[in-house]
Amino acid sequence: MPRDQTQEDVEFARDTRDTAETLLRAYGTGELQYARAVGTTFRGLDNAASLNDVTAWRVRNDDSADSAGGAAETGDDDAPVRVGDVTVIWELSGGAGTLRCTYRLELRNDSADNTTDNGRSGERWYLASIGVPTEAVT
Repeated sequence: MPRDQTQEDVEFARDTRDTAETLLRAYGTGELQYARAVGTTFRGLDNAASLNDVTAWRVRNDDSADSAGGAAETGDDDAPVRVGDVTVIWELSGGAGTLRCTYRLELRNDSADNTTDNGRSGERWYLASIGVPTEAVT
């Protein structure tokens, strides 16, 4: 991807940094019932590590959507999805040290007009997927 600042949504990243941290904490514990988007089935780390720090959170602009991410309409409820890269430091269980990892996160919005099949509603972002980034958000 070209290194073009217009492809990064700095404001959205700033506004959702706390949300990303909360979702990653849930991913670390494996307690994903209220963090994982409806229709997703991935598992968390089951306390193998706990979130120590989020060192970077970069999100693609809505208008930079392409096959690698950006804003998209996906999922059973056609809720908007935002894609970004996050770099975190995990504290490994048992005092085994720390681990720095970068992930591709997809956040799905559950808006008030979009009540999900488990009854959740309201303006809220859920973790739709977490994986290895294939190209950086710049």
